Amino acid sequence: MAPHWATGMTGASVISATVKGRALPEGELLEKGYRDAVCKHSGFVSFEQFCFVVQTLQAFGEDRLCLFWEQVALSQLFFTLAAKHPQEGEDLTDAVEDFKRADSNVRNTQWQITREKDLLEGLMNALTTKKAVAATTISRYDQAAYQHAVNAKVDALAVMNKATGSYDEHQKEIESLMTELDKAYEYDRGRPLNIITVAQWNILRDPDRNLLGGFLKLWKAKGNLNSTFVAEKKTQIADAFDQIIQLESGKIKPSQVK
Repeated sequence: MAPHWATGMTGASVISATVKGRALPEGELLEKGYRDAVCKHSGFVSFEQFCFVVQTLQAFGEDRLCLFWEQVALSQLFFTLAAKHPQEGEDLTDAVEDFKRADSNVRNTQWQITREKDLLEGLMNALTTKKAVAATTISRYDQAAYQHAVNAKVDALAVMNKATGSYDEHQKEIESLMTELDKAYEYDRGRPLNIITVAQWNILRDPDRNLLGGFLKLWKAKGNLNSTFVAEKKTQIADAFDQIIQLESGKIKPSQVK
């Protein structure tokens, strides 16, 4: 197959082409005929795929890509060779980009969760000994506060189970949960020497963080959430509730005061 080219300031065009000794007809169909002939005899499903492989595999100049060191070019070549149709190659490329973005979001979320967990653990480490508790650095055990936290945890996880469905359909349940959280927070905020527990509630409820407040905010923004994401967040948020519950249960009880 022997093409002859005419070049100008804006590009190149085929002026004549011969395929196996037969000249392709001139005119508007010449360019298309040449492209079709290239695809037919090279085995590629599109002329663009042929050009891509020629450009990347015939690496004779310094400006050519080396596939072994260029991951993007190597992936594109694989999709080009593997796809049965041009659209399949584009779909595969788009899928890889979507995966990369999702992976980046997951790693960012994990980092933020670790930061929140470290903060909670730092607060818990403030209670190093019962001696510190006895020295009135923290409030005593309160059965009502303990029950508020346990009930809120159970109700929150139950509402989160429904996050794969529409936010609007469950809005009343969500509002009821938020009211319950506000009551638990206000109860603890009114207790003396209870700064650590109040800080824990603030972190848990904050819509700009990655625990329950942030989860509800995201659900509202997106309408519904992926089941895998919901399951992961339930584990993290349950752990945050447990921090509050364990802190309360570990406080000095009235019966222990001499």
